[in-house]
Amino acid sequence: MARKQLVREHKLCSNCLGRHQSSECSSKKTCTACGSRHHSSLHDAFREAEAATTFHVAQGADSSSATVLLATARVRVLDCHGSWQSARALIDQGSESSIISERLAQRLRLPRRAAAVSVYGVGEKRTGVTKGRMRLTLQSCRGESPTFVNALVLPKLTLFSGGCRSSRRTWTHLEDLELADPEFCSSDPVDILLEADVYGTIIRQGLRKGGSKDPVAQQTSLGWILSGTVSSTAPSQHISAHHCQIEEDITCLVRRFWEQEEVHRPSPTLTKAELECEEHYRRHHSRSPDGRYIVRLPTIESLPDLSGTRRAASRALQQTEKRLEKDADFKDMYVEFMQKYKELRHMMLAPAPAEPQRGTCYLPHHGVLRPDSTSTKLRVVFNGSSSLPNGDSLNQFLLTGPNLLPALADILLHPSASGRSKPAANPVERRL
Repeated sequence: MARKQLVREHKLCSNCLGRHQSSECSSKKTCTACGSRHHSSLHDAFREAEAATTFHVAQGADSSSATVLLATARVRVLDCHGSWQSARALIDQGSESSIISERLAQRLRLPRRAAAVSVYGVGEKRTGVTKGRMRLTLQSCRGESPTFVNALVLPKLTLFSGGCRSSRRTWTHLEDLELADPEFCSSDPVDILLEADVYGTIIRQGLRKGGSKDPVAQQTSLGWILSGTVSSTAPSQHISAHHCQIEEDITCLVRRFWEQEEVHRPSPTLTKAELECEEHYRRHHSRSPDGRYIVRLPTIESLPDLSGTRRAASRALQQTEKRLEKDADFKDMYVEFMQKYKELRHMMLAPAPAEPQRGTCYLPHHGVLRPDSTSTKLRVVFNGSSSLPNGDSLNQFLLTGPNLLPALADILLHPSASGRSKPAANPVERRL
């Protein structure tokens, strides 16, 4: 809030911190945390001014409210010992997976396979992560043909309140029906949730409907299941208290914390030529027994006849020889460099033909002397841009790879920039 107050006192723009009104700001930038029209450094101050996201509501239930009856069934489930265990199942046509509670899974002791599946409910809110998967064999209490179900294991299924005060005697359309859950009015917990796929398997022909406030009966292999609105004449004696609080996921909070301090820069995108150069390196590079990397020159297309570069290379050699005659120290360093290149097999003696050979490119070279340098006083430059009379040169037909220099922000933020350690002399990765 102190930052926001300071901006107001100096009559600054809250979006770009310029000396104008926020309504007159032409900047297209927004807050990197929430995308609103204020500066990123003022995000916390503007966030505190937002409306409260926590609400408490307490109200008495309407005496004329109706109860919704969910489709439940009493089933028997086969355990690991071959015995049948009784359980209550909820048939949910809106579920994509069958689920079993951890309490019933401990009673059955069936083999469990690993399955860490995130379960999402209303509002795309993750309600939990499964603790495995089981294959269930269940049947109705009458002992009809069994049904096989693959169910995920969750610690708890749902808060099933159940219970309705209406009597079955008032529903004449349900007479002489064998219900899947004879005790549908009880508030027993639900331990199995059957998905829509199972519902399509157990459903049978047969449907009975009563009045507008009477449940609908559907015949299944488990028995007749009841669902729908049930009239409730007795007034409710309890008061419902609702608490709603909007919370952010801890992962999002931690990510935003680090993004606040992160140096934002666009991700490097390689051009078509750079991608071709990288692919050429992957296909043609090799490594010698002594550990050196060897790669062919990445040419754009077949090279033209560059044998005419011999003339420019001969002129450059003549000029270098004249300089070597005048400066003995320069000559010693140049000869030492060339001898070292020859020993390292970076170059070899070229034949001296009467005429230049077609398909051969000659590189002119010259020396650059730096007397003040503490590491390398002489640097020999090989000129690949030396061109023919028609303008062709070796460099024109070579692919250009991506820039391998580190970003300036990385160099400034590197620990070696503080002076405690000496940075490397050449941070560039070279591919020869």
